[in-house]
Amino acid sequence: MRTIGGTCASILLTGLTALLLASCGQASLIGELPAEGAAPSSAAAEAIVPPAASEAAHAQAASLKEEPVSELAFDPNDPQLSGIRLGDSASEAEQRLGDVQAEYELPSGRSDIHMKEYAGATVGFDDSGRAVYVELSGSASSSGIKGVRLGGSAEEAAAALGLALAPEDMLLLLDVKGGLLKLDLDPVSRDILSVKLIGNS
Repeated sequence: MRTIGGTCASILLTGLTALLLASCGQASLIGELPAEGAAPSSAAAEAIVPPAASEAAHAQAASLKEEPVSELAFDPNDPQLSGIRLGDSASEAEQRLGDVQAEYELPSGRSDIHMKEYAGATVGFDDSGRAVYVELSGSASSSGIKGVRLGGSAEEAAAALGLALAPEDMLLLLDVKGGLLKLDLDPVSRDILSVKLIGNS
């Protein structure tokens, strides 16, 4: 046992299982303090490890953003692509699709469209910051529309959207509230090359 001279007081040493009991003129230290330069005990080491709550929160947020979009029957009165509707804000798009990966200006008739690329989709915003253009990107990305996907069958998409498909058709067009849904087709394979939701000018 070591003794430490000091005043009459009781001091709790944080992170160590030692208690300094005061007495007049001297105090006794219960439990050995580690020698100078020695590594702390495992209990002491655990006591100073910071919680990983922030890392867990980030991981949970990432998993929510990576949650796939449910594929539902397309509703022309409530059109959406990759979970994005015409008129959605940039913050709503980011909440659904995650962080912006790239952005650029696309010249338009009256004003430029601010394009933002996300994982799985590209969204164009007008001067007011509202979505006027949505395009699916990446064959593994979900369109959110049952029967419609990049590389998918034109026949399957036409049936899902209730559209007629002629052998010479190079695209599928469907009028929707606020714009149109456009699918470009490969002339040989008849697979879907692009899926776009385009707002009215």
